Amino acid sequence: MATTSYKIGSSYVPTQITDVLLGGLLFIEFIDVGDLATTGDPARDATRTLQSYKRKNHAVIRVPFLNTLSSGERESTKPFFGVLISMEVASASIDSNKGYYEHDITKGDLRLKLIRYEGPTFNTMHTFSVNLAANLTVGHLISILQHYRLEKFKFTMIGITFVGCRDFV
Repeated sequence: MATTSYKIGSSYVPTQITDVLLGGLLFIEFIDVGDLATTGDPARDATRTLQSYKRKNHAVIRVPFLNTLSSGERESTKPFFGVLISMEVASASIDSNKGYYEHDITKGDLRLKLIRYEGPTFNTMHTFSVNLAANLTVGHLISILQHYRLEKFKFTMIGITFVGCRDFV
């Protein structure tokens, strides 16, 4: 399986993935991505540096599979344990839509990524779990996201930081 990341709404996700049964829980994770979320106001930013919870973070949804999915590659390659759903800044939006920057917004892509690890994502600061009904598949999850048009998104820029990934969660 060469492709492990799909843009929901514009990428075809193979039935080998959409038919996979999900485990009993969905996890919402808040991940520390390092830098302080700056506002561009030096006085305000100086105060924020003293508050650890003001660090830049990213929100994702992680859903483990009921059973692992083979990658179809070498036997030594780890299987896939689940999917990660994340709103990402669209790189084409940054490069080609300078008008978005003038208005401090830019387009987002809702991405579905296959993951080869169990447990929380690296650098997860907080996790919340939601029980799922039995017999749900990755395809059901994608259908729900598209039904509510959650793949349509625009980030807001505050200072030098894009914000808004938590809004879709």
